[in-house]
Amino acid sequence: MAGRPTAPVEIVHPNTVIPLRNRYETFNLVELLPQLMDTDSYLQWLASRGLIRNTMARASCGQPCSLVSHGGSIDGRRWHCCPCTTCKSVRDGSFFSGSHLSLCQLILVVYCWAHDMLQTAIMHEASLDSKQAHGGRLV
Repeated sequence: MAGRPTAPVEIVHPNTVIPLRNRYETFNLVELLPQLMDTDSYLQWLASRGLIRNTMARASCGQPCSLVSHGGSIDGRRWHCCPCTTCKSVRDGSFFSGSHLSLCQLILVVYCWAHDMLQTAIMHEASLDSKQAHGGRLV
């Protein structure tokens, strides 16, 4: 009898992760936007560039964690270790780990900041209100 399919243990195939020495790329907002349309797309975009972990293994048991859906998470996914029943955010250990914004919003904020947009324009493009942006400041 077939059971539930196993959850993936990686976001993208390891061969698609861009090596650090090759990560210089240029793109515009029109090219970036399709990568932000859904959770799987932006997780794949981030993992393929090494901006979030592509895989995770728990130090306590050494087993690979599974990538599972989680409705209570801002990112919609989390790493889950069955043997030791622990969970970690997909952004754990990354530049994004301390933020309360969605990964999609963070990608937009970083892109707009890198292109010297005004904070008011960044807030508009990332759909942020002044409360989310800490009183109108994105820092």
